[in-house]
Amino acid sequence: MKGFSREQLQRIGFDYVMGLVDTRNCYGEEIKKNVVWYSDHDKRILSQQIRYLTQLIKFQKSHPETVVQIRNILHRFKDIRGILRKIEKSEEHLDETELFEVKNFAIDLEYLLLEYNKAKLDLKTIRPFSTRKIIKLLNPDGHVTRTFAIYNTYSKKLTALRKRKLEIEKQIQLCGGDRNLLLQKRVEITIREKIEENLVKLALTYKLRKYIEKFKTNIRFIGELDFLLARSDLAIRFDCSKPVFSDRKSIKANDIINPYVDNNLQNNWQRFTPISITMKCGANVLTGANMGGKTVALATITLNILLAHCGFFVFGKSLKLPIFDSIVYLSHDYQSIELGLSSFGAEVKELTRLIHVMRRERVFCALDEFAKGTNPEEGEILVRAFLRLAEQYRTFALVSTHFSGVLRKGMNHFQVVGLRNTDLSKFSAINELPSPGMLQQLMDYRIGKVGWNSLPPREAVRVAELMGIQNEFLDLVKENYQEK
Repeated sequence: MKGFSREQLQRIGFDYVMGLVDTRNCYGEEIKKNVVWYSDHDKRILSQQIRYLTQLIKFQKSHPETVVQIRNILHRFKDIRGILRKIEKSEEHLDETELFEVKNFAIDLEYLLLEYNKAKLDLKTIRPFSTRKIIKLLNPDGHVTRTFAIYNTYSKKLTALRKRKLEIEKQIQLCGGDRNLLLQKRVEITIREKIEENLVKLALTYKLRKYIEKFKTNIRFIGELDFLLARSDLAIRFDCSKPVFSDRKSIKANDIINPYVDNNLQNNWQRFTPISITMKCGANVLTGANMGGKTVALATITLNILLAHCGFFVFGKSLKLPIFDSIVYLSHDYQSIELGLSSFGAEVKELTRLIHVMRRERVFCALDEFAKGTNPEEGEILVRAFLRLAEQYRTFALVSTHFSGVLRKGMNHFQVVGLRNTDLSKFSAINELPSPGMLQQLMDYRIGKVGWNSLPPREAVRVAELMGIQNEFLDLVKENYQEK
């Protein structure tokens, strides 16, 4: 996907979400695997996708039985694109199995259109074509069946040959006349029959050729409808909400979640804390204690912004945002093994690309602990410089950091609440050491806005003490704090 590596998509939970999208045939599955996100240049298409999805969700809730029927029909479609390529080659004709597949594709499409028209859905970008003429071509006797054969109706010569062949076979059974001569005649007439059948198949293949573009359009329709229905089903299952795109100079997320992280937490009998945040164009800084959920927050926000741009509903109560030209996610553990780059070296490489697009496009970028891989003094300078640069362009930059001196007046500053409001004295009183899992449950993962000059929370020493680290180490830590 444009702007994202496979590892990044896995990290933010995008691949997990795609795994929840239940497409029913190879055409919808292919669209899902090659899903794209629409930039501001494609906002008309994006608006259409959201409108179609809104329409379908409403219909699915009011007519679930019709949608179930449509999805059952979608499940029947097989991949006939190889057969279509064969039809386009003038020197080849289809065999009976291939003609059987084409016939069933045409029959299933008519069933699909019947249910689709009941639903009164209108995917204006792709209009399917009726396949009745194709069904009639491959079912010349009138009574529609799913089987296929080279019917006598196709050729008078073929009818005469088969009639003569049947007469010879009867004579052979009755042992009338010279048996060897009759067997020889049967071989000869069978060869002539096969030649005539091949001519029929060649003629059918030639007649199907004029429907090639209609077949291709119908395949696109089947895939788009399948993928759309799968997204609709996902939105209903997870009570997702319609993203609202605007030209506002802010992003407002209300109780959004990350289903990938939420699923992992539920496996451990925990729940995801929904994230609410209002970001402005320019620099937005997120600080908080270690284990405080900054990485999860950035992944969750990026995931839902990306899903909205892919024509999905978002996981949460609401998301209002502009349409971006570029979406960038940069995590501190990213590294380029192929190029032999360290984590920091790979970050710089990605940052070079990011700054290039920032100069000419509206960008959303999430930087998770940028410059963590270098020494703190230089890292702080690098982060401060990037935040100042983000203020100069049409960039929504959300940067999580543990550096304390990177903010300037006017920048948005957010903090994870963490352990700030948690009374941990009871553990000291009962001389009990909390486990990492217990501390995780005590952590408040909500995000709040604080002053630009508020210091990042300093809870690392407190957590280490509560988890039972040796006193001789703590004494040295406290001594260093006093010196600083």
